[in-house]
Amino acid sequence: MLQEMPVRLARLVGAPVVHANLVGTMTGKVENNPGYSVFFLGESCVVDAKRTVLARRSGEEEEGIFVQDVRLGRGESQLPLKSQFWIVEDPLIHDMGWNETSGRNNYVRNISEIRRAARTNAV
Repeated sequence: MLQEMPVRLARLVGAPVVHANLVGTMTGKVENNPGYSVFFLGESCVVDAKRTVLARRSGEEEEGIFVQDVRLGRGESQLPLKSQFWIVEDPLIHDMGWNETSGRNNYVRNISEIRRAARTNAV
């Protein structure tokens, strides 16, 4: 699924996508879970507006970089953009992980603070 996501996003927006992802295990503390550990699959890639994968670095290759020329510009969207938070077909897995790491609470709190600051600065 992770390999398909940047191509799907390019289809949705009709534009090139650069997807940079972490690779390997990261441990640390998050709200309500001091022994948090997650494994990132890697799969960084560059996809052009025609949905062609121009470069990819798989998780098996471990850490590294690549450089890729990309023609900028918008193409035609090939998929309808739905009004939903996740753009993947099966959001249940993502919601479970998102909720497990208190991601939703942190997101809402941070967005609330940003909106409050924006209103204060706009006056």
